[in-house]
Amino acid sequence: MTGLGGVPARLPRSVTPTAVVVIAGAIIVLVYGQQYTGSVFVLAACYAIVTAGMAVQIGFSQQIAFSQSVFMGVGAYGVAMLNTHFAMPVLVATPIVLVGAALVALLLGSVVTRASGLALAVATLMLPLIAAGYVSSAGYLGGVVGAPLTGTLWPSSSSSSTTLIAVAGGLIVVVFLGIAVFVASRILTSDIGLELFVLGVDERTAAAMGVRTPRRKLELFVLGSVFAALGGAAYAGTQQFVPETLVDPTAELALLIMLFIGGRRSVIGAVVGALVIQYLQGASNWVSVNILVVEGVLLTVVLLVDPEGLAGIVNTGIAWLRQRRGAAGAGAGL
Repeated sequence: MTGLGGVPARLPRSVTPTAVVVIAGAIIVLVYGQQYTGSVFVLAACYAIVTAGMAVQIGFSQQIAFSQSVFMGVGAYGVAMLNTHFAMPVLVATPIVLVGAALVALLLGSVVTRASGLALAVATLMLPLIAAGYVSSAGYLGGVVGAPLTGTLWPSSSSSSTTLIAVAGGLIVVVFLGIAVFVASRILTSDIGLELFVLGVDERTAAAMGVRTPRRKLELFVLGSVFAALGGAAYAGTQQFVPETLVDPTAELALLIMLFIGGRRSVIGAVVGALVIQYLQGASNWVSVNILVVEGVLLTVVLLVDPEGLAGIVNTGIAWLRQRRGAAGAGAGL
């Protein structure tokens, strides 16, 4: 359906959340730059790229896989190695690493996605432990010390100011996040999204309706892994250091908490959940030290109020306001 001049009368529903994320993110980066708010936002945006993919893979279609922190580490360490050892710019290394992550996810997913539901979760449960053990003992990855980078997400020279590098890098992360939100939202508002919803409700019913469940499960696993690798690449390019803790089980737990606090069935909610957790970690030293306790309490409170997280709370509030306005309008018309 088109309007005047052939312009679409209504933009796709995936455009609105993308525009909100990109515009709001760009404003925050441009206004706050290297300040605390700006730096935390950029870090949170790196994690939000990962959780946007998790909203499709885990939240919407119920394909729970404990592999996001592993592939986030693949993206971060891959970029770090190409940048440090081969002097490759981070922006050039990023697509190379994403292709490599997709191939690894395709091989691994072809095995683990044969299971479903709880079995899939169990099949991937040990992946973060294996990855953490390998990284801590691998000298070429920096071991427990971590892997530094010589470059940044924004190609810089000796004359470039640190503020310009930080702002430009932050804007690139916002673009990455916008792409992730657009792709995730586009999938969920398409016919494929309906297939994924049925797959999440009951895999046998989905298969009976003609959904190619093995293929969809593998596609979801690869999609979530590539999103995670992109978030890891953005993390490495902006933080200029990859810690060994990025791939451990605690990191995987933190990503899941971000998703469920924000709203497991909402892409924007997943982004907001990442922002909330990252800002909480820097709220005070006590919160930083006891972040798992704080996250646990916050997760319990939010899910008790609404199982769909902050997104569900907001949607319920909007529905209540509309109902009140409708009731008030009906009363005024009497």
